[in-house]
Amino acid sequence: MDAVRIFDTTLRDGEQSPGFSMNTEEKIRLARQLAALNVDVIEAGFPIASRGDLEAVRKVAQEVRNVPIAALARARKEDVGAAIEALKPAAAPQVCRVAVDAGATVLNLPDTVGYAVPEEYAAMFTRVREHLGDAQGITLSAHCHDDLGMAVANSLAAIRAGVRQIECTINGIGERAGNASLEEVVVALAVRKDSFGVTTGIRLEELFPTSRMLTEITGAQVAPNKAIVGANAFAHEAGIHQDGIIKNPLTYEIIMPQTVGVPARSLVLGKHSGRNALRLTLRDLGYEASDTELAEVYSRVTALADQAKQVRPRDILAIAHEVIRRRSTAMAAESSPAA
Repeated sequence: MDAVRIFDTTLRDGEQSPGFSMNTEEKIRLARQLAALNVDVIEAGFPIASRGDLEAVRKVAQEVRNVPIAALARARKEDVGAAIEALKPAAAPQVCRVAVDAGATVLNLPDTVGYAVPEEYAAMFTRVREHLGDAQGITLSAHCHDDLGMAVANSLAAIRAGVRQIECTINGIGERAGNASLEEVVVALAVRKDSFGVTTGIRLEELFPTSRMLTEITGAQVAPNKAIVGANAFAHEAGIHQDGIIKNPLTYEIIMPQTVGVPARSLVLGKHSGRNALRLTLRDLGYEASDTELAEVYSRVTALADQAKQVRPRDILAIAHEVIRRRSTAMAAESSPAA
């Protein structure tokens, strides 16, 4: 099956956006995790931007030896010189040296301002391929921004048009509205392999740990409804959904949470929840409730959820303990000789 290379620019495009700056040690730590994720290229920074960024790129190149390291340079002598200096320690420096010695082999056609729609972006790559005659040794690369919320859709459309390298970032961070989200692109390609007919070398189980590490480093939380790595991506509150998930996870989950490194799904108890989810939660907390006890706990939990919006495990514990203790006391009183 045809392979798509994943060019990660979290440390460059992602890091240069407001609120996501990283120091050298943080870049090295995240670069090691990106290597564990098995990305094909790590773009480590923009060396001409500052001496600090040059040194950070150099350190990443020294420390991460099993992934090619790239650096951004404008078409100016001083930029190229800074990039070459920063990448000297790399085990496999990407592009500048190849560009100097033999001509470019990767052609990146970015949607820098996120204006394109999928059919337009795909058509552009189709025209380029027709013009080049599908020249051997040339890889077309897509770099999409999310200003209209279509970075992932445009990247996937580009793949259909023959692009075989996608530039993207963890959690979709980047300038303005961000870049194409790495986790969304690679999981879409994995889940819909029948549709796209391509594969990547990404270790899917490292996606969630990588996302969490970036969140820890930057302090910027992902939206709860963020695909793949958001807090609600594998959380279920509605009773009909919870019942379906308990009976067969495929009812409402197209991928298992463990596939992308999420430890487990969560059944959130709120005013929309059902009895089956509550019974399962009680069992997990160590209580085997009778039907009568379950009905009373359920009534009290839903009443609390109307006030608190979401019920915490300790709230359920307190309610269950009180209900079961009261019933045990009543049963003991009924069976006593005095009764």
